[in-house]
Amino acid sequence: MVIDTQADPHDLIEAALQRNRASANLLETLHCMSFKDADVQDIPHITHALYLLTQDGCDLLQVAQQRMLGWKAPV
Repeated sequence: MVIDTQADPHDLIEAALQRNRASANLLETLHCMSFKDADVQDIPHITHALYLLTQDGCDLLQVAQQRMLGWKAPV
């Protein structure tokens, strides 16, 4: 994911929240379903999607924090 390191920190935080909410919603769905009904091939797909959403959210928050504290983003 490419992050605009010059973006407004509030926009970065909003994008991070969207990804974290999507990740949390997917985890809640997994919690409510039974894996005995799931296709075994779906599990790696779901965990990969959760990883990407969570990692993107963390990356966005890190850039927002750097912007708010006036740090220069690493190149």
